[in-house]
Amino acid sequence: MGRTVAAMATAQLTATGVSIRNVLITTDFSRQSSEIMRAGMDLCSVYGAHPYILYVLPRDEFMLAGFEAYAAARDAARRDLLEIERELSAKYDGVEGRDYDLLMTEGDVSECILDCARERNIDLIVVGTHGRSGLSKALLGSVAERIFRHSDIPVLTIGPYAHPRTAFDARRILVPVDFTPASRNSAQYACRLAQEHHSNLTMIHVMQDPQRESLADVECLKRGVEQSLAELVHGDVDAGRLKVRAELGAVVPRVLHAAVDENADLMILGVHNYPGLLNRLRWQVAYDLVRQSPCPVLTVRERCNPKKSGN
Repeated sequence: MGRTVAAMATAQLTATGVSIRNVLITTDFSRQSSEIMRAGMDLCSVYGAHPYILYVLPRDEFMLAGFEAYAAARDAARRDLLEIERELSAKYDGVEGRDYDLLMTEGDVSECILDCARERNIDLIVVGTHGRSGLSKALLGSVAERIFRHSDIPVLTIGPYAHPRTAFDARRILVPVDFTPASRNSAQYACRLAQEHHSNLTMIHVMQDPQRESLADVECLKRGVEQSLAELVHGDVDAGRLKVRAELGAVVPRVLHAAVDENADLMILGVHNYPGLLNRLRWQVAYDLVRQSPCPVLTVRERCNPKKSGN
């Protein structure tokens, strides 16, 4: 990290890599936000991307407490942004407005973040799953969930249990697969990252434990799933760097166990919309994985089209 953010802009990606030019790093000035900031800035350094650092003041929440509370929160936020500017200047030798941008807006947190991402042509959003408690909370889990559920671009979510590694310099990537279009999209994204960083890629599919007549039936089923997982990457990852896992049980515990077992640096998760009850069940699984993961989680929506380098 000795180079400035501006100098990192000379970094080049291979033709198979993922293009990340503009990154939106969210903050609520909580303790966890410092880790989110570091991860986001490290990511920008890896890709030579321009960081936009955004704080959203949840105006309606503070106005309920009265105008004086709202004015005090706004002034405190401005002071906190100035402190972030001083820290970035000292740590990265960068200049606000040239090497990075500090932004503040007011309103619904998730809506403002998504609006900013569209307006600034952001390629990736970095959020946390929890923040400070009480009235001033901003990036609580439900807000992070609304962001990755509705974002048209990938979202990197850093939960309270995620280790502080540089997610996009990942050496070990875990991809849960349910063979839906969303998970196929996330698998393609994972292949690009794995090629770019020469990463080891583990694909896992968890089957709900069905009633089986014999152990042979279970093993046959697992072999079929493992073959389907291998075919999903279409040879885009070297065989020596690819591992497939077919397991039985509850999805969330099995995937989290695999993340620990594989010492994953990054989990890439496809997310999608379903109508009615099925949608809520699917999203609960996605949110539980994001919230409890021991590593950062990159969510890629079904209709998300991550940019390739050179695009």
